[in-house]
Amino acid sequence: MTPMRLLTALATGVCMAGVSIFAPAQDHAGADVASFKPLTYPIDAAAFEKNLSEKEREIYQLIEDLVAVRSKRTLGCDDATMKVLSEKTGGASKQLTMLKWQRSGLREHLRWCLEFGKTETGIKQSLDLLLTYEEQIADVLAQMVRDSRPTLSVSKSAQLYLFVDDFERFLATRVAEASKGAPPQPATETAAPKPAPGPTTHNPNDFDAFQEMLRAQNRDVPLTGLGGEDVVKLVDALLVVRLGQALDINKEETVKLFAHIGKAKDQLHELKWQIGHNRAMLRDAIAAGAPDAEIQKQLDDLLIQEKAVANLVREFVEGAGKDITTAQSAKMYLFLGDFEAYIVGLLERAQG
Repeated sequence: MTPMRLLTALATGVCMAGVSIFAPAQDHAGADVASFKPLTYPIDAAAFEKNLSEKEREIYQLIEDLVAVRSKRTLGCDDATMKVLSEKTGGASKQLTMLKWQRSGLREHLRWCLEFGKTETGIKQSLDLLLTYEEQIADVLAQMVRDSRPTLSVSKSAQLYLFVDDFERFLATRVAEASKGAPPQPATETAAPKPAPGPTTHNPNDFDAFQEMLRAQNRDVPLTGLGGEDVVKLVDALLVVRLGQALDINKEETVKLFAHIGKAKDQLHELKWQIGHNRAMLRDAIAAGAPDAEIQKQLDDLLIQEKAVANLVREFVEGAGKDITTAQSAKMYLFLGDFEAYIVGLLERAQG
């Protein structure tokens, strides 16, 4: 895997996200993708770095440096506090980065396995480990947030949780800019930290713009009659159609599949939307200076939901195994991340 491809995969690996499912197919024939050797948790840092090429090591170090600089600015802490925080959370933070790097590399390896016909056993091993990575990432994220206390206040601990997702989106944006040849933005700013944002505001036209783009890009899907205020149903309808296409199954087989996994799919879909909403509510609570107990409750609920998503992904993918092949189950896992990346990208464009 080239360094740029790996960085792209890592940057767009938010909550299993991947490249857009409607982007041109990528060439996964590289020998480094084929020979990717995943590591198991807890990941040995020496073994991890030994597996990196010189260019990959540079990228990995760049990511760690950016995390250090941007987290300090986000939290508004002095050097002494950041040093103590690193001592408390450094182990979990490093594990989190390595796990996400490994997940991204293994996702690309799984795509290669599917494209070049690796054995069902090899595909299943990669898929099982990816599902395990999802659960471990949720666990390590929760551990890192817990370890940040009492070095950080409750509100700053919540900001640390939000920073993880924000940083990945920042990284994804930088990679997208680089791939399109856009002028690079400074990796770090020298200006003083910006004041905490006010409560989240939502433009009532955002969802209208989102629906318009979604329909325009998917004219082959019968979405008539869906939408309005129920954006969730609109996205759900598209997910069902596109998943059937990704698995290359007919309408009858799709109906049979969702008869078995429909409940897990609905729960997963609803929980994803709920997490997005709850993150916005947590930002509002922090900005408004809400009581610690209120912020802690919201943070604890979000960490529980993060783990619940990982568990539901496993239930969804493994439950489908009753009706589809191992290769199709692997395609389903990849599809979930790709579809989420597509939807998140449209939402961000709609919000300007």
